[in-house]
Amino acid sequence: MTFIFYYNENLKIVSDWEFFIYCICKQNCSYKHINTVISNFDTSGVSSNISNITKIKEEHQIVFENHFSMFLEEKNNLINYYDINIQNFLTLNKTSFKRKILKKVMKLLMLGEKKYVHPFNEVYKNI
Repeated sequence: MTFIFYYNENLKIVSDWEFFIYCICKQNCSYKHINTVISNFDTSGVSSNISNITKIKEEHQIVFENHFSMFLEEKNNLINYYDINIQNFLTLNKTSFKRKILKKVMKLLMLGEKKYVHPFNEVYKNI
């Protein structure tokens, strides 16, 4: 087994993410999807708390700067694009008629899908 590196203790939230993304994307380590639940995610932790989103983004930025600097501009462009689309969605969601149509379309698209609600979704309800 080859040593890659230890978890970065300077990162308080995303050190595990840094380790896995580095191993898979930069060291070409293999992984395999297993269609079985092997762990239940605890949504009360620091990485799920919306008040920590700024810190999470800062730490993601550090990881990209340290390991994937050549993709930094593309990553930032994608994030900006995502943020604009979220704002457009939230604006659409504020109009009652448009929200009803959107809900029906989403139900049709999600037929047969398992429902999962991320803790951050609660924040978007109030915007």
